[in-house]
Amino acid sequence: MTNAADITFHTSRLEAIADLQSSAFASAWNGRSVTTKLFEHLDALQVYKGFDVRPRALIVSLERIMADLRSPAIKQESLRDIALGKLEAICKGLNTLRAPPKKSLSPLLLNQEEVQEFKKHLDFLLHTYPTKTIKMLLQPILEGLSCQSLSPDAQARLAQNCLDLNVEICKESPNDRHLSAVARVALQLLACLFRFNSLGQDSGSYYEFAEYYYHEVIVQNDFLKKFKEKLFHKLFPIRFPLKLSKFSPRQLQFHLLRKKQLQQARGGVYNGQMVINPESTFLFQIDPKCIEILSTSIAEIHQAKKPRTQHIVYVHGHENAHSLCIDAEKNPQTGQIEMLCMESAFVYSQWHFLQKLTEKLSTQRIPYHIYACQAGIQKSPNHCILFAFVLSGEIAKVSYDSLRKVKPLDDLEFVHTWRVGTNKRIKLSELPKLCSVTWLPVTAFGEKIIKMGQSITEMRKRWLLLDPNEKAVDAKIEELQKLYEIDREKKFYYMEHRLVSLFMKFMKTPGKDLDETQIFKKLKKDPKEPITRALALRRLAAGQGPKRDMDFLIQRMTTLEINEQGQGSGKTALHWSLAKGHLNRALLLLEHKANASIQDSSGQSAKTAFDTSPLNKNPHLKAILQQV
Repeated sequence: MTNAADITFHTSRLEAIADLQSSAFASAWNGRSVTTKLFEHLDALQVYKGFDVRPRALIVSLERIMADLRSPAIKQESLRDIALGKLEAICKGLNTLRAPPKKSLSPLLLNQEEVQEFKKHLDFLLHTYPTKTIKMLLQPILEGLSCQSLSPDAQARLAQNCLDLNVEICKESPNDRHLSAVARVALQLLACLFRFNSLGQDSGSYYEFAEYYYHEVIVQNDFLKKFKEKLFHKLFPIRFPLKLSKFSPRQLQFHLLRKKQLQQARGGVYNGQMVINPESTFLFQIDPKCIEILSTSIAEIHQAKKPRTQHIVYVHGHENAHSLCIDAEKNPQTGQIEMLCMESAFVYSQWHFLQKLTEKLSTQRIPYHIYACQAGIQKSPNHCILFAFVLSGEIAKVSYDSLRKVKPLDDLEFVHTWRVGTNKRIKLSELPKLCSVTWLPVTAFGEKIIKMGQSITEMRKRWLLLDPNEKAVDAKIEELQKLYEIDREKKFYYMEHRLVSLFMKFMKTPGKDLDETQIFKKLKKDPKEPITRALALRRLAAGQGPKRDMDFLIQRMTTLEINEQGQGSGKTALHWSLAKGHLNRALLLLEHKANASIQDSSGQSAKTAFDTSPLNKNPHLKAILQQV
């Protein structure tokens, strides 16, 4: 591509040719000076190819010149033909080039009432702090508000002016900031709007900053409150896209209902519930409506109107906000509500959420105790709702008797927020103590949650706390990477695998992306090892790989293959699923006519092995085994 200086130079040459208007050119064509000048311009334009310009007006002018050159009045035919050839080449080349980017204007998205309100606050600042610097920063903003639209660059500069102005005001009046609080919030929201209008840049951080520092001011001022809501809906338009990268509330509701029905049919205890307020406009503050919905559900559990429930909570109310899960159950001995609140990252929102929840429960006089955990397994900022859903299934299996025996954490660190002060961390010991809240380590919940981590390094550290044998842990991580096709460079981890699986179920195309050959390849202990469907099924039944691979494979197998016994051990796939404690895999095998009476090499059938299985307390599985 030609550089900017070349484009300017050659464009000026084209403009010079265009200045040779038809009449002047026709009358002076026989003049030597004009002919020489024309050819000088044409020769200089031989390097025009590759320009990122397409000046339509110049093309039209050149076409007029060519029309004049074709006039019978022109006698010098050889010169005329050369000139025509060069001009035609230039026009043809210009027509094939891309149109130049237009310097478009972006509307301010402000109505007249809002403009007047903002000007009122800015005039207040101008009279309250009449310094040279503040006047210099304020004047362009006032002028900008008088325009209906501005270029994106101009709006970006005004956004920066608003921020710089706020800083200057704080310098001018460090002890009486409350006098200008409303005007400064107006500046921050105006900066957010300008930023949004300028080149489509993200302004979520500006919005959250205003909410974080000025929440009390905003809720007490009708204009600021209404304008903040308007901004929110422009920044985060509500939509429920059906795409793989986004686990939307619509998908969550589908999977909650599906999981609940499946678990109830299989004798499970899952009772998931979504807590959301789509009308919320918070990015930092905890949504009071969600606290109200959650506390109502907890009150129903306390009154024995509702069983143990797993709540997936949008803590700020809407789908663009952070999410966590909280399990609640009534202790029949004490009458107290016991809760387990798990957050997938290290975000301060969890502490803030628990503060609001405990205040509400105390007001309702509901006795409670909360076990809280910051899992620290989430790195991607977009998957919190996915983590909350998957974790809700895991905490539904947790016994509160076991949690009472876990040694609580003395301290931990929160990331204050993902937008405001990105690297700011705050210790639990620096925050007010929450009544009846105990913080537990993620290792208290076993390997299943640890392997969901989006950092192999952090996963290894936590796994070593459970098992100090480094070789064994490294072998487990290596196997996990192979079975779930974990790829650090592509940032594809266990949870990304779950996201694909859930999306396929939602689209009613489970297994569409799977391939039998690829499943076999993942399950091979050695590249040269021969592997059959029956052997692959036994390994999947023992938990060596995703359950969706097992779902895919079993659909293509005969009853004979499903019941095939392994060499040496004589165990069937059903034996292995019971021995390793995989309830859903055992039930899947039984649904596909797995024989529970086949004996292994030690003489045990699946029926007799059930008594020593980790699943021996499941009444639903016991009833099925007795019937087959």
